[in-house]
Amino acid sequence: MLKNNSLQNFDIQILSIKEILKVQFLQLKFEKVKIDVLQEVEREISFRTEQGLYYSYFKHLVNAPSLMDGKADLEKDNLTEHLNTINIFQRFNIHQVMHYLIRLRY
Repeated sequence: MLKNNSLQNFDIQILSIKEILKVQFLQLKFEKVKIDVLQEVEREISFRTEQGLYYSYFKHLVNAPSLMDGKADLEKDNLTEHLNTINIFQRFNIHQVMHYLIRLRY
């Protein structure tokens, strides 16, 4: 019984070490690819689903001549849905993006 119990403890220790090494490997692997070092296109490609949408709206508002021009463009958006013109503010919850941008700009 004692021998079997010590084998179980050894197995648990081996599995623990294996998981620690796996985590360290993944940290080292992804540490090299930080988002602040990526180029603009790579950064945009790395976003998925909603993140990409919110980032594109944020980028559009930042690049607009004025905040009101950017808001007006997003209220009549025809790029998000094919053949439809939608109001981004009614369809998606991007009001927090506007508030953040107002703080950032002013």
